[in-house]
Amino acid sequence: MKAYVDANYDSRNRDYKNLKDGYPVQGRRARELHRLAGVPEGPCGIPELKKFQAALPQHRIKVISRSPPYQVIFDGAPFGTKIIRLIKAHDH
Repeated sequence: MKAYVDANYDSRNRDYKNLKDGYPVQGRRARELHRLAGVPEGPCGIPELKKFQAALPQHRIKVISRSPPYQVIFDGAPFGTKIIRLIKAHDH
């Protein structure tokens, strides 16, 4: 989602397309972000989201629940204007 936001929501952007298609760069970028944020790879909760948010000051992370009571679980406000919207479905 970060790549899509950084590509100005252009699904034809080469960088975004490579990530979406699952090329090795996706794993590399994910590991880089984990290192940058100081978050070990694995399941993440609110404490980890706060670390990711702090590592991405140009972005605002918003996590929304797909299950009732459909609510915002995390909102990185007042951070950046590039909004990364994530949908939480079950445990993912």
